[in-house]
Amino acid sequence: MKTLILITVLILTGSKSVFAQIDSLVLNCEKISRSDQAIAKHRDFDQDVYEAIFQVNFKKINTIISKNQLANYQSKFTRKQKKTIEAAFWITYTHILGCLPEMIFNPTYIEFMKNAINENKMDRQLLIFPLSAFYYNNSGDAFKPMYPTLDLAFQTALDAWGIDKKDLLYKPK
Repeated sequence: MKTLILITVLILTGSKSVFAQIDSLVLNCEKISRSDQAIAKHRDFDQDVYEAIFQVNFKKINTIISKNQLANYQSKFTRKQKKTIEAAFWITYTHILGCLPEMIFNPTYIEFMKNAINENKMDRQLLIFPLSAFYYNNSGDAFKPMYPTLDLAFQTALDAWGIDKKDLLYKPK
């Protein structure tokens, strides 16, 4: 009887821990998303402040990835939770790519993300929206970086992460 009670307590505390991790992840993503949206709406901030806020959120997301909290996120979260996670990720990455693409398109980060994808800590589908926004301009034409090294780094990242340019969301006619 004592063994049964002990096993029950262990199971309940273990599942409570899993729920606490999920709640913590969603709460963190809500905070990231709120701060990103607030700063994106107010362009009167100094550019350095604007970039610093996105960099902090970028580091938070990378910590989430490192802790393996995004593994199989499509199947272990509710629809609302998935939208919260996606919003935080997409807004932050889109703005980092717009302001400081070198934070993502560098050998160290490309390797970090490649390992996260290969170790199933990260769903590559989360990258499609921000990469699409980076690659295509508002008219739907493929974006041509000002300097060729960025174009090469972009293609290197796509190759390392197993993403083809054809997989990007916007499909010009």
